[in-house]
Amino acid sequence: MDKGVVHSVSIRLSNRGRWFRRWFVLEWENNGFLENAERAAGGEYEYTIFQWNFRPRIVFPSMQTLGFRFHWGTSRGNLPQQKLFSLGGMTTLPGYDDDAFVGRHLFLIRGEYWVAWKMWLSESSRFSPLKTGVFCDLGNTWSLRGETYRDRVKVDVGLELNYASAIRLSIVKGVGKFNVPARIFVGWGTHFFGVRSTS
Repeated sequence: MDKGVVHSVSIRLSNRGRWFRRWFVLEWENNGFLENAERAAGGEYEYTIFQWNFRPRIVFPSMQTLGFRFHWGTSRGNLPQQKLFSLGGMTTLPGYDDDAFVGRHLFLIRGEYWVAWKMWLSESSRFSPLKTGVFCDLGNTWSLRGETYRDRVKVDVGLELNYASAIRLSIVKGVGKFNVPARIFVGWGTHFFGVRSTS
C-alpha cells in the first residue's frame, strides 16, 4: 500500500425526498462526492475522484417495496492505492469476497424486492417484524485504457430474511462468467459474518 502524504479537499452533496401517490410512495436519496488533491497543497499525489449514488424505492400499501441502487465512480490522476474503488463484500457485491475487484472506475446497480410478513400476520405476532427480500447486483471496476464498464461484469443474486432491520440472514451467489460458490451471511445491525460454501 502507498504510504505517501495526501492533502485533499472534499465536497459532498446530498438530498432526499418523497412523492406521494394514491397507490404508492416514491422515496429517493441522492449523494454526490468530489475529492481533489494537488501537490501544490503539500501532498505527494495529484488526483480527482467523483462518485454518485442514487437510491430510489417504491413503497406500496400492501407492504411491498421495490428498490434500486445506482452507484458510479470515476477518477483521474495519480491515485494512492487506498483511494482506488473496490467491489465485493456485503455492502457492494455480496456474492464475492471483500474487495475482490479493484480499479480506477466503478459502476454498481442493485434491484431488490421486499415483502413484509405483517401483510399476512397480526401486529401482535412475534414474526410480524420479519421481511423477505430477493435482490440482484451487477457491477464492475476497471483501470486500463480502453476498458469499459461492460468488460467482465460481475453478477450475483440473493435471498434475505430481515427481522426488524436488526437481525439478517442472507444467502448470495455469484453467477454468470464469474460463477462462484454461494455465501451465507448472518448480520446484526451493521455487523456481518460471512461463510463461503464449499460446493
